[in-house]
Amino acid sequence: MPSASRNRSRTSQIWPTPNNSPAPPGAAGRGLIWRNIMASVAKREWTYKGETKTAWVVRYKDKAGAHRSRQFDRKKAADDYRRQVENELEAGSHIAPAQTLTLNELAEAYIAAQYSRAARGERKEAGIKNVARGLNHFARNIGHVKLTDLTWQMIASEVDRLRDTNVVFRAFPGHTPKVGRKMANGTIDNSLGWLTSALAWAARRGFVGRNAASEARREIGLLAKAPIETFTIEEMQRVTAAIEAWFENTSRRMPTQRTQAFLRAVVYLAAFCGMRKGEILGLRPDRIDWEAKAITIDASLSEDDHLGPTKTVSGIRIVPMPDPVMAALREWEPYMLANERGLIFRTSLNTNPSSQDFYDKWYKLLRAAGIPKTDRGNRNFHALRHFAGSAWLDAGATLAEVSRLLGHANVEITARVYTHAIRGREHRVTAIDRSAAMIMLPSITQELRTAA
Repeated sequence: MPSASRNRSRTSQIWPTPNNSPAPPGAAGRGLIWRNIMASVAKREWTYKGETKTAWVVRYKDKAGAHRSRQFDRKKAADDYRRQVENELEAGSHIAPAQTLTLNELAEAYIAAQYSRAARGERKEAGIKNVARGLNHFARNIGHVKLTDLTWQMIASEVDRLRDTNVVFRAFPGHTPKVGRKMANGTIDNSLGWLTSALAWAARRGFVGRNAASEARREIGLLAKAPIETFTIEEMQRVTAAIEAWFENTSRRMPTQRTQAFLRAVVYLAAFCGMRKGEILGLRPDRIDWEAKAITIDASLSEDDHLGPTKTVSGIRIVPMPDPVMAALREWEPYMLANERGLIFRTSLNTNPSSQDFYDKWYKLLRAAGIPKTDRGNRNFHALRHFAGSAWLDAGATLAEVSRLLGHANVEITARVYTHAIRGREHRVTAIDRSAAMIMLPSITQELRTAA
């Protein structure tokens, strides 16, 4: 035990004591802070098959008074853990390894809890698969680690791995897995955010005393995201022209007129109304006000054909409906099929268009329009929504108006996403039709107005 003379120069010292024994005489007078928190390290030896084995055991009482122990191969590791335990016990944040979960177990429990919330209507079910996918990015390598042993350094190392490793796509039996481009920073950021939420969920339930993902976030910061994908006016003119010209070829390999009408409608709704893919597929006739030339957006259809609320509460909105969109919807009407929920867009089998089928049509349209691939591959359908936001800003809309039309939770999101299109002065939204007219070739515009 340290002598008093060695501590006279210190204003205070934390002096651990075993077995709730009283403080040393004169400790209080020397400004010592007394606590009944102590862990011990003991050497353990045993013989196994004639060979002497050695280990180091850390023993302590937890905050509930239960005896706990943990064994290590090296004394340094045992001493480090002893200090960690004492600090956590003093802070009231210690969780014994036997009372915690591994990262794999947390992911499983957290996802199950999210599905339970979805069943109660507290959240959308559609996004849970993305959460599971994001957690799996980390659990793939460190899923065996207990939450009490998880450090921000481990998580930061996994972030570095994800940034430097090319994504490998699963392949059908007998086929070689496809190696894709590196994972986007936005995807990694989302995955880290979901891990942070999962660890916070675990902390509230007593499985861990600190959030290593939050610590990693403070160390890493936000990862720089690539510029959003969008289209130029000239590219959009080529896309709209390709929808019409695509069917002049009578080859059997060319899509049907039903596919043409489908693509025209969904592309125009995304590019001219800023609607998300799920919002388009969840659209119903009674949400369209033909007289007011407006669409009410209040639902979204998930990949598994679940009709639920929009991505956020702010996603519920009313957007103007330009003439080309009205004409495109009229063109689609003959192909609509009656269904229980009154959904406008269904396949010829009256089912939800699968992502594979949807994007197969979309990528064929891009090729027909001569839209080149970027370093991230084919332009995503969501790029049409980004085009809408940019076109509205260019047409004179204010940032607040574009934020409302896109259904963003706040203007800051819009400002961050559309930095490239923000101008220094504010205008009124008077040109939603004008932004659509800039894209439509004159012959197509006249044809669609005639159809409407």
